[in-house]
Amino acid sequence: MKRIYTVSQAKEADVRTSQLHKIPGLVLMERAALAVSDYIEDKYAKRTRILCLAGTGNNGGDAMALCRILFVRGFDVGYCLLGPESRLSESAKIQYQSLLSYGLSSLAVEETDFKSFDLIVDGIFGIGLSRDIQHPLAELIGEVNASGRPVIAMDIPSGLNADTGAVMGACIRASETFSFQFLKPGILLGQGRSVCGQVHLPEIGIDAIETGATLPVCLALEREDLDGFLTDRDATGNKGSFGKVLVVAGSEEICGAAVLSSQAALLSGAGMVRVYTHEKNRMVIGTAFPEALITTYGNSWSRDEIKEAMDWADSILIGPGIGRSDQAREILDFVLSDPALPAVIDADALNLLSEEPNCLLKPHGKWILTPHMGEMARLTGKGISWLKEHALEAAETFARDYQVDLILKDATTVTALPCGRTYLNSSGNSGMATAGSGDVLAGLCAGYLAQKKNPEEVAAYAVFIHGMAGDLAAAKKGKGAMIAGDILEALPQITRDGGAMAPV
Repeated sequence: MKRIYTVSQAKEADVRTSQLHKIPGLVLMERAALAVSDYIEDKYAKRTRILCLAGTGNNGGDAMALCRILFVRGFDVGYCLLGPESRLSESAKIQYQSLLSYGLSSLAVEETDFKSFDLIVDGIFGIGLSRDIQHPLAELIGEVNASGRPVIAMDIPSGLNADTGAVMGACIRASETFSFQFLKPGILLGQGRSVCGQVHLPEIGIDAIETGATLPVCLALEREDLDGFLTDRDATGNKGSFGKVLVVAGSEEICGAAVLSSQAALLSGAGMVRVYTHEKNRMVIGTAFPEALITTYGNSWSRDEIKEAMDWADSILIGPGIGRSDQAREILDFVLSDPALPAVIDADALNLLSEEPNCLLKPHGKWILTPHMGEMARLTGKGISWLKEHALEAAETFARDYQVDLILKDATTVTALPCGRTYLNSSGNSGMATAGSGDVLAGLCAGYLAQKKNPEEVAAYAVFIHGMAGDLAAAKKGKGAMIAGDILEALPQITRDGGAMAPV
């Protein structure tokens, strides 16, 4: 499991390492440069022409240290100092003076042809950038991006907000990013996935801080973490003991969402799934999913009938395809009136709740809400663009205020728990942006809840496993040709072997 550090946490960790363990910042800078130089030496030939772009802060110091090490190792390397010597940080000034001692002077950036180099190293700005990049550096970044040359970013691509993933005026598009020791939220959020390229996390000796109440823990799951979640099944168990899921889904016009979500619940390992849906869906669901139990309603619905189904179930999923009719609202209100039953609230159920958000304040047990950005905008009244730039803040605030597990779905899904723990999902791909993908995720959540897995883990692990199944599907079908059924088809491999797969 990876720890993700915000800018303030990363700076605190650096200070702790220097003050508590007496390791100077210059030593950490050398370790960072050595990690990148080792990688370059392994991947690139000595004849490779390398240009290091160095700002005047410590990120520039990293780049200048790298330039010196590569020069000593025999590479054809040069650098551009992007600012006056008088503005160099203390550590960066030492690295600059070291370069001068080797006879390496800064190249004039206005006379430098980026296309004449084979590799460019970005050390212009680090994680501490607090303002938009403007002329002339914005134009320089545009020229680097237009050069077509591979770019290695040290720490984070210059111009990317390390906390939010927002582009700050202009941004380097890196082929590879070395985020030393820890991930930063912006690498996964916003534009991070599109500008960071392949991300490396070399260990350079920074002390891991113990986060307290004022610094929420932010984590990213890894494949190895599945060993403790996807445990072996009880050899003496039966279909009842492995969990029973009630799926309230589908309407007179829509049946596909009920099929996808209920199949996902069963493929999670749950022993039984019962679908409560409109009577017109019985034939389709029974044909597509004969393993499901089916209870239907027509123009009217029976409280006694759905209450019996709720008493039977270990968890409930409500929302996929139920519509926004008065009948759907009545069913939702009745289902959520039971505070004892763990519930996953998805799709149309979220849209209905957005019309009466105070319903979320009623006493309840474990609730997992799964909005995409549009649904989150309706729930909160915030614009989608604002939510994308403040995804962590929005998810954490909502989870805390309403005491729910919130899965905020986007290119990088944020899972916020009311206890203050937050997960950023590192699995998945753009091929999962397809109709029905969210129904599969909701079904997984309900299935894991029914199996009585650690309730604090269910939401984050379901998101991660869903993404891993999407990666398997993309490897097999291609991102452009994927459908939600392909994600379903890949789920058994995750359960069987933890998702060992070809890279996507």
